[in-house]
Amino acid sequence: MNTVLAIDTSGGNCAAGLINSGQIYSKSSDSVRHGAQEILDLVDDVRQRAGIELKAIEGIIALTGPGSFTGLRIGIGAAQGLSASLSIPSIGVSTLAFEAWLASRQNNLQHWLVAQRARDQEVYFGAYKINIDTGFELIGSEQVGSLDTISLQHIENVDATEWGATGEGWGDGSSRQGGLPVSAQFYSIQHTDSIEELCSLGVLLLSNSPDSSELLLPNYVKEQMDY
Repeated sequence: MNTVLAIDTSGGNCAAGLINSGQIYSKSSDSVRHGAQEILDLVDDVRQRAGIELKAIEGIIALTGPGSFTGLRIGIGAAQGLSASLSIPSIGVSTLAFEAWLASRQNNLQHWLVAQRARDQEVYFGAYKINIDTGFELIGSEQVGSLDTISLQHIENVDATEWGATGEGWGDGSSRQGGLPVSAQFYSIQHTDSIEELCSLGVLLLSNSPDSSELLLPNYVKEQMDY
């Protein structure tokens, strides 16, 4: 698979990317509050700069959250609509898993603990094993709660020589480290090329799992939001 569209409406500034035979084109919204509504314009921008028609796109990848709930629904709806109208596969990726993927690409570690801020002093948490050839594996389940209540039992027996921890949910990087059942080094990661990395991840995942459109659903981590 050589031509993949990437959509990210999980945060304030939404973005679209298009990889076409190794060349990546990307565009981010200038608006923070209404960026998600511009996603189709962003898609058209990268398509035009790539010099291809929509029908040349072979697959779509989109971030599914957790994140901006309204933004997620708009971006995923756009991805689903394009996937259906073009009869091409699509795949959704958790923002937590993608954070682990970015961290691994920048720091060359396989095992990651990701914590992103939620609401009411809570965090979204996930543990992942990264494989550069196949993508990522979720260890246990993604969770939401305070740092003190997040369950880490599922990572205690993981065969890992070194863990990395990333995400703004860890605060200054030392909030929970003393209580971790594994030794983890905190890393800050750069997001400047995130949409480009999402394009490359899309090629990898869709090449390995072309029939994965059922995964393109909003990821709220827990079904019943009680805040």
